[in-house]
Amino acid sequence: MTALSSAIQSFIDEVRTPEDEPIAFYDNADSVSSGATLTDLSRFAYSTIHSDNWSGRWLERPSVGTAANLLRRIASVNTTTGVVTHDGANYSGSDTAVLDYRVWREDWHPRDYVVPLLNRALRHAWQWWREVLSVVANAGGEDSSVGGSDSNTTTTRGTTAASVFMGQAAFVVTNSGADGYHQSATFDAGRGQPFKFYVWVRVTTGSACTVTVYDITNSAAITTAVVTAGSSWTLVEVTGTFPTTCDRAAIRVGAASATAVTVWDSLAHYWGEITLVEGPSWFTQWRDDDGVEAMRLVQLEQRIGGASVTVTGTGGASAGPGRSYRTRLVEPAEYQVLNMPSAANPVQLELSRDLWDRGALFIEAKRPFSNFNSTGSDTAITAETGTNTIPLRLWVRTAKMLMAEERGHPALSMWTQQYHEEQRRVQSMLRTPPPDQTGLTWQRLR
Repeated sequence: MTALSSAIQSFIDEVRTPEDEPIAFYDNADSVSSGATLTDLSRFAYSTIHSDNWSGRWLERPSVGTAANLLRRIASVNTTTGVVTHDGANYSGSDTAVLDYRVWREDWHPRDYVVPLLNRALRHAWQWWREVLSVVANAGGEDSSVGGSDSNTTTTRGTTAASVFMGQAAFVVTNSGADGYHQSATFDAGRGQPFKFYVWVRVTTGSACTVTVYDITNSAAITTAVVTAGSSWTLVEVTGTFPTTCDRAAIRVGAASATAVTVWDSLAHYWGEITLVEGPSWFTQWRDDDGVEAMRLVQLEQRIGGASVTVTGTGGASAGPGRSYRTRLVEPAEYQVLNMPSAANPVQLELSRDLWDRGALFIEAKRPFSNFNSTGSDTAITAETGTNTIPLRLWVRTAKMLMAEERGHPALSMWTQQYHEEQRRVQSMLRTPPPDQTGLTWQRLR
């Protein structure tokens, strides 16, 4: 994770004005008084520098606990004693023990320009992201709330490497009694239509897990699969047919054991000839700056079976190693994107009716780093300790490029090239065609 404080410090290190002057510097003071002064002999005690050189600059103390002590303007500097006097209220309390500070040029306001600039950079920089497409809401567990409902269990959002098969999060279902389950939000069913459901599961406590496709309209299980699975990821596929009177359905995932703990990821559900699914909220870029298509759909399906599965109700099921699957690239002619920013469902994908039973559908596209702020998706980072998953060099070089565009800096061309170099460093290496598919012509994703 990269902290805002690190990005600010690196930005200061790398950026100079068109006149080759530093935009700011950072240091530790010798002392801070409870009045209106700060002392740093090594920085300010130079008789050859006129004290007026510092007047009007911003004195920032980023680590103080009181917001009112964060920022002042420098009123004067005694170049003999190194005492800096600011023009605001006196410093007070424990903040006088905080010694780190920054001094900014007048036209580089740290809070009105630099911090918003760094947040704009997070919205501009991106990474390739893969997320499941499904009729089940929050199928990948990415939302801040797990949603749905629980019975004899507690479901939380797992974010550790061991709890996530793909993406950022998954569902951790911890039983508090026998036959516990987490039920997804309900979704539209296709009356009398066959269905297929795919899910990746890891059993962390216990030896078996249970998957049920449930008829909400008639309050009855349609297909239930009990899978004997170990602590490694297992890919489960469940098939069946909706009753002719079923309008709404849900997915239930859990286990029979009263002490079981199971982890579930990428709940991909489709029914016969379905053609419309909602896209993830972050999916807003499917072309690059030159108008070239920059997204694709892939399907993952079970390659190896072999796990013990017991099925009740109608339908069937199979299971096998979750890390062994076939990858198929969906032809561009088999889908189209509907982008309607003012609609209740702003991003939707229309699919060929033949896609529903070929594997779990995933979208691969550009996702902005602002979705991964520690403050919440697209919520600006303002605290020095706020973090993002973006690599530090990409964050700073994106901010430099945006600043150069806004201010007409002569280094724009060089900094734009550096941004593109860093952006390429964090991209996935996506083969086309994918490893399991040959003979397909496709443009290079960039």
